[in-house]
Parts: sequence; C-alpha cells; structure tokens
Amino acid sequence: MPRIGRFLALAQNGKLHFDQPGTVSGFIAALDGKRIEVTIQRLRVKRSLPQNKKLWASYREGIRGMEEYTGHTEKELHEFLKEEYCPPTEVVVFGQKRMIKSTALLDREQFSAYLERCLAFFASHGIDVSGEGMEITR
Repeated sequence: MPRIGRFLALAQNGKLHFDQPGTVSGFIAALDGKRIEVTIQRLRVKRSLPQNKKLWASYREGIRGMEEYTGHTEKELHEFLKEEYCPPTEVVVFGQKRMIKSTALLDREQFSAYLERCLAFFASHGIDVSGEGMEITR
C-alpha cells in the first residue's frame, strides 16, 4: 500500500524548514531507495465555520437587496459578482489547466478582499450592508 505524507514547511531563502522535521525524516527513511513524487504548493489558510457563516450572512444581505433592486435571482447575482470581483484560481482537471472563479477556493485574505469589493458594489447602488462580522483574523 503506498504511503502518502503531507507536511507543512516554511520556504525561506530557497530552503524548506519543516514544522516537524523528525516526522519528515522518518517518512523519507521508510522510502529509502524508492522513487518518489514531490509536490510543493502554497498553503491556503481556510476560514473557520463561524467566520464563514458571518461573512456569508453579510454577503446574502447585500444580494437580497440587489434582488429587490434589479429583479435578478440570488444565483444570477452571485455569478455576476464572482465574474466581476473574484480572482481566478488555477486548477488542473484531467491533466488540463483551467482558470476558474470560485469563492470556495479563496483563502482568508482573498475572500475578505472579495467581500469588501462586493460591499462597495452594494453601497454604490444604495444598498447598505452593515458588514457586522466582516473582520477576518489572520
């Protein structure tokens, strides 16, 4: 059965500094003499469930106001806002790279910036959203 390890590290000055170097060394020792595949990617810090709930409540409040203002559905407005303000994320599906816009793929900072842009958009159309709970702890 293949062993898969996932380790966190800090990239600094061209070197990796693992959070648990002993665990990494043990894992590598168990694979001694074997060919391995190494993938390195930026760590995305996800939002906590309470943060996500507060953020989406404010977002939906603005969407509801836009529904009344424009007559468009929540889904149509969400798709419009994603297209306008959500940064694209590269994903690989069946070996093909694609750029997609999904709020689910945003980290804390990106999602905070996205919501700030959406709230500004709502405000520019006269829709006041309190923004309660919009702060994101880093």
